[in-house]
Amino acid sequence: MALNWIDVKNLPFNSLLLLERAQLSWLPGWLPEPELGIALRANPVIAWYLCNKCPEIRQWVERVLAKSDPGASAVQVRQAEMDVMNAINDRDQGWHQFLVNQGYQWSRFEEPGDGTKRKYWKTIPVTKTFSLWERPAM
Repeated sequence: MALNWIDVKNLPFNSLLLLERAQLSWLPGWLPEPELGIALRANPVIAWYLCNKCPEIRQWVERVLAKSDPGASAVQVRQAEMDVMNAINDRDQGWHQFLVNQGYQWSRFEEPGDGTKRKYWKTIPVTKTFSLWERPAM
């Protein structure tokens, strides 16, 4: 389940060209491979960039491409591109889901100079109230 905390509908798939080598090295195991294969087959420049910017993932990229569907329509290609970008967008989905399952709420906020971030909080119910002026029983 994608969180979609960054809307990728208007984001071009060429945005992947902005990723650094370290970020590219994190992709195997995190991205939906059938969708990635469709997107890379339709965007060979991106496949070339992944393989050359981060040679250690070349075999993985080539394997994903070899297993991909060559007959995808333009609509399927765009959906695959958005699925891949959402998977990158939500790379920390495991931590997010863990916190949500623990009862934490979350929201997006804009960090000046850093962009969109998430913050988490948990409201703890008060079980007993007392006045600061009262002295607790010992």
